[in-house]
Amino acid sequence: MKKTFVSIILVLLVFATIIPAAALTFPEDYVIGDVNKDGKVSSIDYILLKKFFQGISLDSAFEISSDVNNDGSVTSADYLIVKSIFGGNDIVLTYPKRLEKQSEINEASTDFNYEVSGAINNDMIFQRYKYISVYGTSDAVGRAVYATLGNETRYGIVDSDGHFEILLNARKENTKPETLYVYNKAEGIDGGKKFTGIMIGDIWIIAGQSNAQVSLGGTLVANPEFENTINYQQNIRMYTQWYWDCTDYYVYDAKTDSFVTQNGLMLSKGTPQDNTPDGTKWNTNTASNAKGFSAVGYYFAKKLADNTNVPIGIIQCVAGGAAIHNFMSTEGFDSSYVKGATFFKDNDVYNTLMHPFSKTNIKGMLFYQGESNCDSASTYASDLKDFVGQMRNVWGSDIEFYNVQLTSHGSAPSWGGLSDVRFAQYKAGSMIENYNIVTSMDYGYSSIDTDWAHPKTKKHVGDRLAYIALSKIYAPDKFSLEYYGCPEVDHIERDGTYAYIYFKNFGEGLKSTLGTKSVKGFQNYVTKADLSAEIISRDCVKINLNTSAKVSLCYGYGPQSDYTTDTLQNSNGIGALAFNLTVTR
Repeated sequence: MKKTFVSIILVLLVFATIIPAAALTFPEDYVIGDVNKDGKVSSIDYILLKKFFQGISLDSAFEISSDVNNDGSVTSADYLIVKSIFGGNDIVLTYPKRLEKQSEINEASTDFNYEVSGAINNDMIFQRYKYISVYGTSDAVGRAVYATLGNETRYGIVDSDGHFEILLNARKENTKPETLYVYNKAEGIDGGKKFTGIMIGDIWIIAGQSNAQVSLGGTLVANPEFENTINYQQNIRMYTQWYWDCTDYYVYDAKTDSFVTQNGLMLSKGTPQDNTPDGTKWNTNTASNAKGFSAVGYYFAKKLADNTNVPIGIIQCVAGGAAIHNFMSTEGFDSSYVKGATFFKDNDVYNTLMHPFSKTNIKGMLFYQGESNCDSASTYASDLKDFVGQMRNVWGSDIEFYNVQLTSHGSAPSWGGLSDVRFAQYKAGSMIENYNIVTSMDYGYSSIDTDWAHPKTKKHVGDRLAYIALSKIYAPDKFSLEYYGCPEVDHIERDGTYAYIYFKNFGEGLKSTLGTKSVKGFQNYVTKADLSAEIISRDCVKINLNTSAKVSLCYGYGPQSDYTTDTLQNSNGIGALAFNLTVTR
């Protein structure tokens, strides 16, 4: 056994010496980094590699702790120790263990009815490096439904609740469209349901309230040239759905010969739904389809498509006026989450727009919400933490979560509490693992806007979200958060009446939109007094606190804060995050 391990390690070492890591190819049933071939990347693989290169016998490898760097916990640092041996900075993606071969079923060839989930249809994208789930409903309990994709065929059994799920093995990205066949034994592959244009890539969800809901077409006045860049050939696919698509949202009123909403603006979906709203589907990347999709979501997908060959699928789960608890799943939900001004009931948005995709593996979620929780800003950070935890319970603990700090708004109304939601969104970063956030206020409300709450400048928001993904997943050699992330506080030093705030993500150096070293936007949170500040080095801003006492310091307080009132940027013109923190004596 020891000889086998050493052989595998030597092969990997030779490959890494001769060929750049990004150029390596592996058979589909091989898990990258799985040295001992147990179907997963684990501490055993780390130890085998580390000990081998240290010249230590491998006999006792299985008895050694998974904490490679002995810091008391198993983290990405343990993996990076081994990765650094190969000298590469490439993102490592792994296949899950191959599914066990299924035995043939001896059942009667009688036809029966079944429905495939509306989340699965033509021109869709399945998540790469994850099991592919084909699922639906049927009243034929105990019968088998088959799925064929490429050269793989597997089946799922209809359970006692009338659901079936067929798992197919994980695949790497594929830009060549394939056909998915779903059928029962009586129909055979040619007589069942056929879904064309299937690709393998990364799926993202865009969720949030009205500023996430604003469609691309309504924002092109801010950058009309963008429409000319929409290319049907680019591998972007959009699942377009709106809360008014839900069957219980509209009812026909014979007296007025029109459709009206039920219960005000309630979705009226009290339980998690098996299926997507009628008529909704995956759409190809035409200008018409793009203009009818979430602007933030599309700008994000387009920036990724411009910089990667991985097909990008994005699912729209937006609802103007929704509070955070409307997006929460029913599992683990209780009345303590019900707060904020909202048009919807409890889990309405999750139940109708999100739950139908709960068996669809995704890469991550974009979230742009908070205005409806301005009156409950004091608990928003903890509610956000619980929300992210729920989403990761649904879609897997490894999904990315990128948040948008609330934008600047017009002068009326003043909207008290909005800045406190921004601060809560920032605070959540210390409470949630693998949480990233971007600012939207610096290039938010402007003279081109037709109302005070929905700025048409949305491209910078989608781009900034994409920069996070590009730096972490798709193109870390071209993009890094140091240059493309929003400046945020790294640490603070205090000297009498002065605070020295050191930032990360400053690029070549911090700058002010004023064109000087002076920075506007820092305030005493309690008194709301403006504080004078200046940039004194590439990464540091010096602030006069006007007191030697403890100070609650904030940046980005006003609902109308923008690049003229809050002027700190990095060298790429990306605005600093809003924050509120205490500067001790």
